[in-house]
Amino acid sequence: MLSTAFDWNLDLDFCALFFISILMVFLLRRQILPLRQNIIFLELMGCHILLALADIMASIMLSFPGVYPISMLYMVNMVYYSLRILSAGFFLMFVLAVSGQMYRSSVRLMLLLMWPIVAMLVLIATAPLNHFVFYIDEFGEFYYGDGRMLIYGVSIAYYAMAFIHVYERRKKLKRISRWSVYFFTMFTGIGATMQQFVTPHTQTLSLGVTAGLLIMCLSEENPDVFRDRITSIFDADGLELLYKEYLHYGRYHRVGVMAFESYQEVRSTYGDEVMNVFLEKVGTHIRLAFPKDNIFYIHNGRFLFLDEGDDIDAARRTASEFFKNPVRTSKGDIMLTPCFATFDSKLRPGSYEAMRDAMLLGLKEALKQGDGASVEVTQEMLDEAVHNLEIEEALDRAIAGDGLEIFFQPIYDTRKKRISSAEVLVRIRDEKLGLLMPDQFIDKAEENGAILALGQRVFEKTCEFIRDHDLDELGLDYIEVNLSPVQCMREQLAYEFREIVEKYGVDYSRINLEITETDSTDSTVAKENMEALMSSGISFSLDDYGTGFSNLVNVMNLPLHIVKIDKSIVWAYFNEGNTTLLHVLSIFKESEKEIVCEGVETLEMAQELSKLGCDHEQGFYFSKPIPREEFLDYLKEFDEVV
Repeated sequence: MLSTAFDWNLDLDFCALFFISILMVFLLRRQILPLRQNIIFLELMGCHILLALADIMASIMLSFPGVYPISMLYMVNMVYYSLRILSAGFFLMFVLAVSGQMYRSSVRLMLLLMWPIVAMLVLIATAPLNHFVFYIDEFGEFYYGDGRMLIYGVSIAYYAMAFIHVYERRKKLKRISRWSVYFFTMFTGIGATMQQFVTPHTQTLSLGVTAGLLIMCLSEENPDVFRDRITSIFDADGLELLYKEYLHYGRYHRVGVMAFESYQEVRSTYGDEVMNVFLEKVGTHIRLAFPKDNIFYIHNGRFLFLDEGDDIDAARRTASEFFKNPVRTSKGDIMLTPCFATFDSKLRPGSYEAMRDAMLLGLKEALKQGDGASVEVTQEMLDEAVHNLEIEEALDRAIAGDGLEIFFQPIYDTRKKRISSAEVLVRIRDEKLGLLMPDQFIDKAEENGAILALGQRVFEKTCEFIRDHDLDELGLDYIEVNLSPVQCMREQLAYEFREIVEKYGVDYSRINLEITETDSTDSTVAKENMEALMSSGISFSLDDYGTGFSNLVNVMNLPLHIVKIDKSIVWAYFNEGNTTLLHVLSIFKESEKEIVCEGVETLEMAQELSKLGCDHEQGFYFSKPIPREEFLDYLKEFDEVV
């Protein structure tokens, strides 16, 4: 046994206690996102605060042998060594939580990792009997035991495991996460080495740990990482992480979401700056009204409440009362009515995305009802959300694999009395969901950005068809492909499409791209793409004229040769006697534009439209959209029908 009868230098312990306590207060006052890793980090900091206190107390008491009861000396030192070994365990748990390994680890593996700590705690707790770690004689003199180095050895082993774990997963972890762990272990190792071999009477280990905790607090554990900068409450990314963690551990909560009627219209009127002030004041009110709740801002004026106590109704009542009065801004008072949707904890979404989309469906219904309506999300809404997610997954699979299939809808030329072109329409053929129609996935593709890859694949398949078939032999002048508004806004569109055309070696003039009026008039990028592709030989037609977005003056100024009249105008003429079709035909014929009438369903419609001067006709009378092989057979068998 080695006696340690000397005075300790406690300056670094006091500094460590001060700085770690300040960091702890900062995190607790700022309110951190209650993720498992954040909770473990708070426990780690709490452990080191208690460790510094225990170290100070033990050092002071041992400096005066015989003054304090031996039982008290044993107790303080057992606490110190227990916290020393526990701090290493907390650090490893924190690192596992950061890497996500805690989700995937079995209970057996976690017990296997923790048993050395448990064994050391038993040895520490029985120190008065075994004298293995330390020993205090009847005079109050403190002695190191043979097992003291084992405490440090086990601690070093846990820090080493944490370091190796992060290093092995360095490519999967954020850079800031990796380096915060590296620096913590480095500073802790330097401090421990200094204290053990250079200045044993000075607590340099406390200084190293404090430096490491400070770095992790400012980087990995920064409470503002998942905080919205305008409202100062948690953001959508934080919600996703927390809810996924709750689902993993089988914790279900009642969720409420709030949005404002006419929010986008008011934002357009007042501008972003004023509405940001509005949102800031709303965020401040919500934080003060519900300081202990998990509240999130999820874009577009939507606030979500995730309440541990399931008291969402209180949040709804408080918000409704607050918004009875206008919110004052620099440009006047803003009066908005909140609507609500709630998601009961009895529902089992299975995924964060399912809960999110079901909540949005409920909120959509509440906003539709208006007047501050509150809607409870139903199982049917949840089922619909799950189905929509399955469609999105099918879309991803189709784009990544070969699940996209192009169908062709023939277009009849009234002058040549034959099928002269065809519109390409995409379908998804999925093993799980079967054949999916465009109205099931196009909107979703535009929302999540998949429309870019989808549109490119459809264009490529169209070029492949043109390459593999002689259009002259088929009697086709060109093939039509739709462009979405999102595609038109992509700066690289013209370059990418020309690359595809060159790859398949097809004639540019065999391709006609269908766009809507807003695609080509509302964006400089769209106009540049259009001009670049037209200079290469690709032609453009205007799709869906008459759907409510078209401006006649803009249409006349577009360098288009073909205008497609929407079926709503055609049907209105035949079913209701509405003469809009006649005026439209007259105007476009005078401007020497060719006209395609959509929605042709009967022989009588086809004949009448031909007499009225319609150049091309498209609709179920000729054919519904059909797969490639059926389309080829259709062209062979087609007879003049008008």
